[in-house]
Amino acid sequence: MKINFLQQIISGGVAKVFSALVGFLLVSVSIRFLGGEKYGLWMSLYTFVTWFSMLDFGIGGGLRNKLSESLAEKDYQKAKEYVSTAYISLAAICSGLIVAFVVFSQFINWESVFSLDPNLVSVDDSVAIIQLTIVTFLTTLFFKLCVNVSFSYHKSQHATYLFLAQQLLGLVVVFAFNYYGESGFEAFIVYGFVINAANFLVLVLFNLYVFISLAPELKPSLKCFHFDKLKSVFNLGGKIFLIQICAVCLYSTDIFLLNKYDAAISATQYAVLQKYFGIAVFASSILVAPVWSAITSLKNSGDLSELRRFYQKLLKLFSGIFLMLLVLYFSFQYVAPIWLGDTVSFQSNSILLMAVYTGILIYLQLLSSFLNGYGAVFVQLIFASFAAVVNIVATVWVLKVMNGTVEHALMISIIVNVPSVIVFSVQVSKLLNTQAKGIWAK
Repeated sequence: MKINFLQQIISGGVAKVFSALVGFLLVSVSIRFLGGEKYGLWMSLYTFVTWFSMLDFGIGGGLRNKLSESLAEKDYQKAKEYVSTAYISLAAICSGLIVAFVVFSQFINWESVFSLDPNLVSVDDSVAIIQLTIVTFLTTLFFKLCVNVSFSYHKSQHATYLFLAQQLLGLVVVFAFNYYGESGFEAFIVYGFVINAANFLVLVLFNLYVFISLAPELKPSLKCFHFDKLKSVFNLGGKIFLIQICAVCLYSTDIFLLNKYDAAISATQYAVLQKYFGIAVFASSILVAPVWSAITSLKNSGDLSELRRFYQKLLKLFSGIFLMLLVLYFSFQYVAPIWLGDTVSFQSNSILLMAVYTGILIYLQLLSSFLNGYGAVFVQLIFASFAAVVNIVATVWVLKVMNGTVEHALMISIIVNVPSVIVFSVQVSKLLNTQAKGIWAK
């Protein structure tokens, strides 16, 4: 299958630009609709719930690799068996998780978990949105498998189209409520419902597109379910799943911990800075989106010289992303007043630290995509686990015991990721030069 890398970058890039603009508007409209503190509470709740998006036990990642291999071999029957097995297995898992959550949710003290302030949003409203968002996320896990099918067909831009559609629908509806409705405690319920409904509806429609237009030959079928295919998917996918859990713990806990141990406004500051420098992450995602499946295809072709040339081109392209980070850093003081007005204020150190942290994440994103596509994930698993555990323990200690701030949380996140940058770079170099042996090749 031909890899249209340039086409994926261009079409995905255009969509990323629109997605970034829509995302900025959504943040601005959301803060005006909810207020700074309520938006911080929403982001802490939403960040917590995103942890559940990793509960596919690696089925998505495993499917992506195995499907890419099958399509490269033009074995469409085997490809359909992998898709059917993945969909049916994840449907069973998600159904079980939803039932378990509904049963045990009533025994969880959500007020304590999120340090809910009844003067900000009523506890009942907050709990209702938490429960709705978790159930929605568990349901969309099943529907998100279609994104991996698109990646395997080297249509990485589809993931961007999907995210853009979700944000755009959410923006339009929230703007309508903001313009015509009244703010209050009820606004939190309205906002949560709108965002969840937008995410769910767009994913359902995208599944219909994938199996009616893009890949009708891969439409899931019960008779194509095979346990041996499930084992094959889990073999690599299980390791990717554990890495994803570590990544979510590492990159998503700071907002939650800031809200719990510092203040909701600190969570808002972190979330807004993350969104702003996320422009560079968006840009890097344009380049990195096709990498995973492309690396899998090039590795299976046995053309290591082409693999090396491909990676060198990526490094050159990524140098432009780091220049973008510098521009974003120096322009923040001019953009923030226009974007946010006087709703949120920031310390200069936190702006610089978020810029550095984002740069590290962008480079790790490239290295991880290469290693995932190559199927060499064991070293990743070790270092991701180490970084996740140390980051959570250190951040809780600094915020709770030392009365730390956003700046301290960011410094910890930077420090724990540096070893991964060094080691993953060494591993990629060894793989490209056929020097990887033992643990480096696993």
